[in-house]
Amino acid sequence: MRLAGVDYSMTSPAICVHIGDQWDITNCKFFYLTRTKMLMKKWLDGMICGKELPTDFDCEEARYNHIAEWAIRPLFKLDRVAVEGYAYGATGRVFHIAENTGLLKHKLWVSDTPYDVYTPTTIKKFACGHAHSTKTDMYNAWMKETDLDIHNLMTPKRNEVGNPISDIVDAYFICKRLFCELNGLV
Repeated sequence: MRLAGVDYSMTSPAICVHIGDQWDITNCKFFYLTRTKMLMKKWLDGMICGKELPTDFDCEEARYNHIAEWAIRPLFKLDRVAVEGYAYGATGRVFHIAENTGLLKHKLWVSDTPYDVYTPTTIKKFACGHAHSTKTDMYNAWMKETDLDIHNLMTPKRNEVGNPISDIVDAYFICKRLFCELNGLV
């Protein structure tokens, strides 16, 4: 089974690809984009791969296309992909977010890669047991399950769990939720 979970955004997208018939963190590979130079590298022998998200786009459409082209590479021809949907209470650049995500969905459709969309509350409830989980709650669920302290590995000087750590964690639980659904475990 070749699956992926996508925490998609315009500034810090992350992807978890899981290959295997048994759920295990060692079957996962993570990809993310960042603007922070010290995070633009591989971690844990390439299990986690950070690439640069440029800031010098001529227009928003160029940014959306760059992010979607980056994302489609590890997603191309997987058995199934799950994408985190929109937060219903979101404010700000919601139309930009929708256009950005719409382009990824279009590229998945063109590549004949089936996908599902899960609401953020579905993922939070799956990971933590309640729909109003914080980034810290999600990270604590990650730690309980994986025992991989990527926060202190990747961002040791930060007190709070932030990007890209929270995005990697979200992508992991999106992917695991899809795996569990396809295997009748939820």
